[in-house]
Amino acid sequence: MEKNIISDLNRCNIDFTDEKGSDIPSAYLKFSRLKSKYEVEYGVVDGSGKTIVPLRKMYFKKEDGVGKELGLRLFGVGGPVELD
Repeated sequence: MEKNIISDLNRCNIDFTDEKGSDIPSAYLKFSRLKSKYEVEYGVVDGSGKTIVPLRKMYFKKEDGVGKELGLRLFGVGGPVELD
């Protein structure tokens, strides 16, 4: 599930890199399985550690569309806490 979501996220028009620098933001993603659904915690900081997108959580039952939704949220676009 996690691999599929990351693959969908990589298909978004975002240039991901492993490089570090003062002008390169870093994204944080942490996936967890709960009783009847999944949770992803996400956030973004700039190269100096300043918060760009504060840590937030999103809950989902199916992985369909989660990667694309995360792509939007990593750029500060909000959405519902729980996806259908």
